[in-house]
Amino acid sequence: MFDLVQQRLPDLITVFLGIFLEATPFLLVGVLVSSVLEIVVSEDRLLRWLPRNALVGLLGGVAVGAAAPLCECGTVPIARSCVSKGLPLPAAVGFLLAAPVINPVTVTATYTAFHSNLQILVLRVTLGIAIALAVGGLFLLWPRDEPALRVSRTGDPADSHHRHEHDHGCDQSRAKRVSLLARLLDLLHHSASELSSLAVYLIGACLVASLLQVFLPRTQLLSIGQGPLLSVLIMMAVAVILSTCSSVDAFVALAFSTTFAPGAILAFLLISPVLNLKSGALVLGLFRPGVAMPLLATSTAAVLLAALSINYHLL
Repeated sequence: MFDLVQQRLPDLITVFLGIFLEATPFLLVGVLVSSVLEIVVSEDRLLRWLPRNALVGLLGGVAVGAAAPLCECGTVPIARSCVSKGLPLPAAVGFLLAAPVINPVTVTATYTAFHSNLQILVLRVTLGIAIALAVGGLFLLWPRDEPALRVSRTGDPADSHHRHEHDHGCDQSRAKRVSLLARLLDLLHHSASELSSLAVYLIGACLVASLLQVFLPRTQLLSIGQGPLLSVLIMMAVAVILSTCSSVDAFVALAFSTTFAPGAILAFLLISPVLNLKSGALVLGLFRPGVAMPLLATSTAAVLLAALSINYHLL
C-alpha cells in the first residue's frame, strides 16, 4: 500500500494542484465581491429593489439573485434579514436559491471549467432558474402573517454566525461616520475571514476529487459513474459532504466529468449551493422547520428529477 501511494503521489499532487489553481482565482473574486456587498449594500437597499407583491417579488428575487455575486454563505443570512424586514417569503426563497447558482461569478467559473461543453453551463443556468421559481412558487401559499423565522431568546430573529460582527446594514447613521480607511480595513478583515473559512472546504474538495481520480480504478469509476440513478445519488452525496463554495464547485465537478454521466455532474452543480453542510445548517438554523424542511426537501427532489431526466434523455 505504501509503495502504491509513493508511486502515485506525483500524479496526486499534479491533479490536486490543477484543480486548486484553476479554482482559486474565482474563490478570491467571489470572496472580495461578497465582502463589498456585505459592507456597502444594506438589506434596506436590497429591499427597495424587490417588489412587495409575492408573485412579482418571486421573479424579482430570482432576478436580483442572478445579478448578486454571492455564494450560499452570504445569501442565506441576507434572505433571513430581508424576511425579518417584511420581504415576502417567496421572494426570499427565489433569491436564496438563484443567487449562488446563476450569479456572474458562478456562471463565469462554470464557463471557464466547461468551455468545451457549454451544454453543462446552459443547463445549470436554465435549471437553476426553473428550480428557484418552482420551489419559491410553493411558498406563495405561505400565510403572510405566519412567522417564517426562528426567534432567539431575546425575541429577535436568530443571527447568523457567518455575518460580520458589525452590522453595517442596520446602523446607517454609524456607517456614514466611519472613515474610508476604517471601511477598507473592515473590508479586508471580512474578506480574510471569508477566505480562511472557504479555503478549507476548497482544499478538502480538491483533495477528495484528486484522490478518487488517482487511486480509484478508472473502470470502477466508469461503472459507478455511468449508472443513470446511482451516479446522480453519489454525486449529490459528494456535493453535500464536500460543501464546496458555489463560485468554484464547477472545477471540482470537472474532475468527475469524464467518468460520471452528465445528469450526475449537473446534480452536483445544482445541489451543492442548496444542501451542502454549510448552507443546509444555515437554513435549518435561521428558518422555522415549516419553512426549512419543505425548502430543502423540494429543492433536493427537483434536482434529482432534473438530473434523472437528463440521464434518461428526457431533457
